[in-house]
Amino acid sequence: MKKIMLIFLVFYAVLQIVIGTQIDMTISNSYQRALAAGFTANIISEELVNMTSLGDFTQKFIDGHAHYKIFSGLADWEPLQVILLTIVFLFFGVSYWSMMIVPLIMSLLVLWMVYRLASDIYDEKTGFLAAIFAGFGTLFFYEAAVPMLENGVALFTLLCIYQFNRYCKKENAKHLYWLAVFLALGVLFKRQVLLIVPVLLIVFLIKKDFVSWIARKKVITSLVVSLALFFLVLTPLIAREIVFVNFGVSTLLGRSATNLENFYGSSEQRSGFITAEDLEFSYALPAYKKDLIMNRYDLSKLQKAVVVITSVFLNWILLPFILLGVFWRKKWFESKSYSIVELCIVFYALVNFVIFVFHGLIPRYMIPVTVLLSVFAARGVFMLPKKAIFSVAVLVILLVAGQTGLFLFTIANNNHIQSMQHDYEGAIKFMLDNTKGDFTVITSRQYQMAFFFLKNDKEKRVYVELLPEKEELLKEVIKTGFNKPEFSTGSFSYPKNRPSVRYIVVHERLETGPLSDIADYDARVFLDSYPRAKLDKILVGTLPNSKTWIYKVE
Repeated sequence: MKKIMLIFLVFYAVLQIVIGTQIDMTISNSYQRALAAGFTANIISEELVNMTSLGDFTQKFIDGHAHYKIFSGLADWEPLQVILLTIVFLFFGVSYWSMMIVPLIMSLLVLWMVYRLASDIYDEKTGFLAAIFAGFGTLFFYEAAVPMLENGVALFTLLCIYQFNRYCKKENAKHLYWLAVFLALGVLFKRQVLLIVPVLLIVFLIKKDFVSWIARKKVITSLVVSLALFFLVLTPLIAREIVFVNFGVSTLLGRSATNLENFYGSSEQRSGFITAEDLEFSYALPAYKKDLIMNRYDLSKLQKAVVVITSVFLNWILLPFILLGVFWRKKWFESKSYSIVELCIVFYALVNFVIFVFHGLIPRYMIPVTVLLSVFAARGVFMLPKKAIFSVAVLVILLVAGQTGLFLFTIANNNHIQSMQHDYEGAIKFMLDNTKGDFTVITSRQYQMAFFFLKNDKEKRVYVELLPEKEELLKEVIKTGFNKPEFSTGSFSYPKNRPSVRYIVVHERLETGPLSDIADYDARVFLDSYPRAKLDKILVGTLPNSKTWIYKVE
């Protein structure tokens, strides 16, 4: 069965690469981190040997931020993904394709760990089916080869559960040390991994005699070593925060404070409900649903619960089999009838339910839960009468894969709110080939455009800025450039003489500005009537609804 599993992983990797050649499934956040990693890789490979001081290194990044806004990718999230992407870019160069390597490897490891865990507590057939359910789950498949974060959260959560299970069974300190390392790596990747900590504590108290365990001297020693390993692995995060806070650009503490405010903040019952399908599948939504999405952190607990439940069970066909896997032949509330891994999955789902019903979320945050519940879904299928197992398994796989295919079709048609199906490479080549000297580009896809400028603009002639939300501000920056202090961010200084705005690039489905619910103008309508702007080029992407309009500013 292991050979079959390995064949499946190879098939899965090839499928992701083939689809990736046709559809760009990244989002702006992905490009933010990839851009920061690409810039770092270029500095290390091309300019590091010529730097004589830390100040030189710092200045390069400040200049890079003026061009591409790289600090958003460096400071807004924990640094591990950027570190891994930087390493890959150093070996394979900065490109869209090399950007896929890290997340794809992580996703394949997730599927392998699902297989291992389910095989340990049930059998290899159940493990293989669980991996298929997890791999073709809509949101997991969507993230499998793009630099998003939740599949990585799933990986480190699975690794923590695996080592925790090994430690509880064998009480070998090495498993506790690996648990500390994987937990720290998870935190270094995304803080959401910390949600496994209360789960492990609860399960440990249920399954082990805590008093006699903690009374042993070797246990205290191993805990001290584990804690030291945990903080040692976190060194890059700690060092980054010390440096970035001094520059006033780190948002980690600010995000943490906002998360607490959302968790403890008051809620209100707005009219209507939104589901995971509204957030992920639909592009055109009624006004009241848009309002609910924009204010999702302020919704009532009931409204948030609807989002949470529909996010976990986006692939609804798995629900009856998950319930069957959890409850069949089990005495509920009698923990001895559940294995350590099963208890971890149940409590992890419950902890996530509680946290995000209080906090508010977007559906992909629940990917780690859906991955773990796939173990119960596979178990539920094998609880059926033997004659029905094969046909039911095939039917469920087809339904899950069909729903995922529909989602990919939505993305390919640029009807998904995060779709990226535009010809960035062609737009950048046109502007670079037809313009001399330094210039500024205003665009509705800032980080995507900046990533491809980073790849192609070797002389760093271009400054990339986001299309403003307000029409009056757009008029102002066209006239004055971005030289006014109020157009700069952070405590570091921008260049005082910024190059003038030469191009404004608008992408289809974003004609009303980068945030259509906030912008007070339609960029194309404004530019078509603005006397200093003329339409210079229209690029038609290979997929529907993916035109790019390039306006030249005289």
